[in-house]
Amino acid sequence: LFQNMKVLFLLFFVFLVVAQPPRPNPAEVFESGVEIGGEENGDRFFGFGRWAVDQPDGKAVEKYEMEAPRESVYVLERYDLQKMYEIDDIHWTCHVRPLNTSVMPPVWAWIAQATFIETRHINGVECDIWELKASTVTVDIAVRHDNVNTPYLLTTRHGHDHTEIRFTHFETHPANATWFNIPPSCP
Repeated sequence: LFQNMKVLFLLFFVFLVVAQPPRPNPAEVFESGVEIGGEENGDRFFGFGRWAVDQPDGKAVEKYEMEAPRESVYVLERYDLQKMYEIDDIHWTCHVRPLNTSVMPPVWAWIAQATFIETRHINGVECDIWELKASTVTVDIAVRHDNVNTPYLLTTRHGHDHTEIRFTHFETHPANATWFNIPPSCP
């Protein structure tokens, strides 16, 4: 009986290893269209925009037009200059924050530590869900089951707050270089 249980356990373990899809490895150079939504401090928000990254060159930009509440979110990271710019498009103001390194960390590095959770359909798209829990924050990425390097949904949760970014497209080519230009409102 003990020998049969060992064989059963071994078969179950092999099934789990074989059943797990390949670990995602999204590109570190991309431009994407996104829909963003979630809840922060009890207030819901949603909007749309773009997210572009050129990690080897140390540049990233996130620009969202929020519909509720009505505002613009525009963050430009320039690791090559060791600066992050938070731009208010409505009032043409800019807050510059220092970055303590000139090397941009890989956007998707956390996936190496993530655990496969399940395969499920999200809005009719078959996705593999990978999750990382670190302290009080949980990050999930849903990637297309038929193309595991293409993100479909990125979710972060911290307490009752959460943010979801749905990728409407994910192109693995350098974004237009002008997207990383420092706006005139910034010093």
